[in-house]
Amino acid sequence: MEILFDITPEIPIDNKGIEWQVYDPTYYIAMMHTENTNVSVTANHALDCSSTVEQPDPTEDIINYAMGLDQSQRETNGLGKHFAEKIRINCHPKY
Repeated sequence: MEILFDITPEIPIDNKGIEWQVYDPTYYIAMMHTENTNVSVTANHALDCSSTVEQPDPTEDIINYAMGLDQSQRETNGLGKHFAEKIRINCHPKY
């Protein structure tokens, strides 16, 4: 599946980072990019962009909390963010 998004209105992203996570704040779901190669960045010809995929690393306490939840429970104090990958994009001017 390919998901595209534009930054509109256009804002300068050189020497700045963009970061996102996909998760359900009330529970946890699996939205995995799996590998850095599954994330691509298309920028203007003056920028050199790279991306990284940071795998989640929930603590043992968070894992135990998640395992103890009833499937019908909806309020989980933002549990999903602890199980979501973090995607980071950095762009720098080409020299």
